[in-house]
Amino acid sequence: MARETLAQRNARLEAEHVARLTKEVAEYPQRLMVTLARATNAYFELAVSDNKFLVTTDVHRDRTTFRLAYTHSPNSQEQLTELEWTLDRHEQELAETQRLVEVRKEAVRKVNELLSKEERELLNLVNL
Repeated sequence: MARETLAQRNARLEAEHVARLTKEVAEYPQRLMVTLARATNAYFELAVSDNKFLVTTDVHRDRTTFRLAYTHSPNSQEQLTELEWTLDRHEQELAETQRLVEVRKEAVRKVNELLSKEERELLNLVNL
């Protein structure tokens, strides 16, 4: 394979950048709407101000506001990516919490099925 010249490399990198940017611009409105729907389902606050969507998170630790324009810009793309990441993390935490609730329910069911009332009292498991 022949080695690439500096000019060829720069042209290739520029073409890749233009292709990536074109794809981002084309996908942005759909990604924005899907992400806003996810944010609404996660009970994040959603408002519109100055022709931008304002999504405010309150995920028990910090309060962050993302400002997203309907049209693509580098800033809006960055904000959208960060909001998607925040939603992914939030949804994973909710799923883990739900999984632990289900594990606890199953454990309680097993204890109640296998132990008599007297055995549960002796083990201080009465309130299960």
